Amino acid sequence: MRTSCNSGTRRCLIQQCSTPPPPRFASRLKETAHMSARQKLNQGYIQGCLVIAGAIGVACESWIVFWIAALILVGLSTHAGEIRPTQRRRDQRGPHGRRSANDRRR
Repeated sequence: MRTSCNSGTRRCLIQQCSTPPPPRFASRLKETAHMSARQKLNQGYIQGCLVIAGAIGVACESWIVFWIAALILVGLSTHAGEIRPTQRRRDQRGPHGRRSANDRRR
């Protein structure tokens, strides 16, 4: 193990050196380490909606159009099931999303 490194470089974070990363990197690593896959996907879809709404707002040169487009895009993505605000219920499904043998309809 190394005794010193450039704390702030990616190499320092990967090589498990003795000096901890700076606080700004440590908080970012901690924040992303505890996010579930659903939260990461939701974040990506919302950012995509905001980028598209931003392009529409810039084209129309209006903040109102931006906010209306953003609300419509996020609403449609939520309705389509791409953005999932809550976890899905697992009453009828097994651990891998499959129905159990007793719940199958014939």
